[in-house]
Amino acid sequence: MLDKCGIEFVRLDRNADGLDLSAALQWCAKRNLSSLLLEAGTKLNRSFYSAGLIDQIIHLSAQKKLKTGVPGLLYDANSRTALAFPRDSDYTKARTFELAGDRLSIWQRGKKMIGKV
Repeated sequence: MLDKCGIEFVRLDRNADGLDLSAALQWCAKRNLSSLLLEAGTKLNRSFYSAGLIDQIIHLSAQKKLKTGVPGLLYDANSRTALAFPRDSDYTKARTFELAGDRLSIWQRGKKMIGKV
């Protein structure tokens, strides 16, 4: 049914770590896709992060705390945060603001803080 709406389903190669990122990005390049919105599970997000393939992270943090759930991209049980960047990380917070009572932060790789909006 979705294919009738122009949505293409693709089965991509896997390796021991899960999705073969190189094969997936080659598939994107063949279709002239140079930008991706990655909203995936912790494992795939961490794979892209570890490979240095994420330029920007948009993190929405709700005020209400859940007692259980899936850990975030860089969850660290010691810091209790979904974005516990390693000390040597080159990600910096570019913007942060309130959005409908929640907190939206935009992190850029290799850029200095722009300011609070």
